[in-house]
Amino acid sequence: MREAGMRSWLLTVRPSEAEFATALASGADVVVLEGEPPSQDLHVATASRLVVKIDGDLDALTTLAPWAILAPCSSGADVQRLGAKLAVREARLGLADGATRIVASIGDARGLMNLPSFAGASPRLAALLFEAQTPDLALARGLVVLAAAAANVAAIDGAGDPQRFAQEAALARDAGFDGRIATNGHDVATLNALFGKP
Repeated sequence: MREAGMRSWLLTVRPSEAEFATALASGADVVVLEGEPPSQDLHVATASRLVVKIDGDLDALTTLAPWAILAPCSSGADVQRLGAKLAVREARLGLADGATRIVASIGDARGLMNLPSFAGASPRLAALLFEAQTPDLALARGLVVLAAAAANVAAIDGAGDPQRFAQEAALARDAGFDGRIATNGHDVATLNALFGKP
C-alpha cells in the first residue's frame, strides 16, 4: 500500500553517533543507515522512518528494529524470499509479523526487465528505489515509476549529482517520483518543499 511521508530520504554512511543524531533531527521523512549502527545500544526514537541498507545481512534488525530494510532486488521473487527471512528474524526478536517493510533497490538490467513482477510480490514492499545506470536513463526511470504505481508503492529516485541536486530533484518530481535520496542534510528542506506535504 502506498504510504504518505516519503518525500525526503537522507542517506548516512557509517555515521558517528553525533552524525546519526543530526540525520535523525534533519526533518527527513526517511533516514537510511548504511553500514554498522553508530552504537550497538542505540534505541531510535524519531519522527523519521529508519531504513537500514543491507547486502544480504539482516543482523542490523537485532539492534535497531527499523521500519524497513533497503536491499538490491532483481525481481518480485527476491522480495518474497527476503520477506520470509524477515519473518524468521521478527519471530526471534519478538516483533510483530510483517513489522519490517522492504524497499527494493532496482540497480541492474535484470531488475528493470522484471519490474512487472514487483506488483503483488509482498505486502511488506513499501517502495521501489531507482539506482540503475542505463544508456536510456529517462526510459528506465519512467518504467520504475510505472512499476511502483502498479504495485501501489512509492517510487524513489536515487542520489545523483550533488552539484545539480535541486535541478535533478525537480526533474524527479516532474517524472512522477514520490521522493528522492539526499546525501547531505542541507538538501532535506529542498526535497520537502519540492515534493509538497507528507
